[in-house]
Amino acid sequence: MDSQEYLQMLKEYISTYKTLGGIFLFVGLFSFLNNHHQ
Repeated sequence: MDSQEYLQMLKEYISTYKTLGGIFLFVGLFSFLNNHHQ
């Protein structure tokens, strides 16, 4: 496995984690706001 393959894999992992993190933050914020309005 050369460094080029490793970098490509790393980029894919990072973009996946960014997407998951964004969804998690959005859902967390949404439920937080919902709980405060009740």
